[in-house]
Amino acid sequence: GGASAARNAGTAVHAAIEAVNRGQEPLPLIADAVDSYRSALAAANLEPVPELVERIVLLHEHRIAGTFDVALRDRRTGEVFVADLKTGSVDYPAAFAIQLAIYSHADELLAGDYASTELAPSWSRDRGIIIHLPEGGPCSLHWIDLEMGRRGLEVALAGRAWRSDAKASALLSPVESVEPTESRTSEWLLGRYAAVLDLGVDKATVAASWPAG
Repeated sequence: GGASAARNAGTAVHAAIEAVNRGQEPLPLIADAVDSYRSALAAANLEPVPELVERIVLLHEHRIAGTFDVALRDRRTGEVFVADLKTGSVDYPAAFAIQLAIYSHADELLAGDYASTELAPSWSRDRGIIIHLPEGGPCSLHWIDLEMGRRGLEVALAGRAWRSDAKASALLSPVESVEPTESRTSEWLLGRYAAVLDLGVDKATVAASWPAG
């Protein structure tokens, strides 16, 4: 259905853009998307860093691993930014901020053979880039706040820890039934009530004076 078609189109765009980022020439099936991506990078004076394409990062503090799409370098300043390609909606960027904050705060990258690691690059931990390339284009680039993403990560991890604790505890417990019993207090009240009636006070007057509840 439509979901499968969109997913397949997104996969094709990712493959083509990955080839561009590696300095390769992609198949001409989606040339318009590739041209739009290249134009957006040129307008922003950004270029892909070929050795930082589709790399796995390790964030030891939280035991998280993930794969980022590409790192982009500012041709003017040399500053490097972690970037991720999105082919769907970018209307709700909070999750993207957390995702890129994980990448930018990584301790190490896995080497190509997955048998060794190297230190994470010196890239920005304040800002990342979302590459938005929906079907039909055009491509647009967006800064994303990684400090807010880092704060969101801490909140998300705290929420996950709370859910784990909640599952391990008995949040619900039955309310025990209490069998009614006549206490000494109720006996005393009944005695006082009888004494008042003996004094000639009618029941309606007693009821009107009775405390609420």
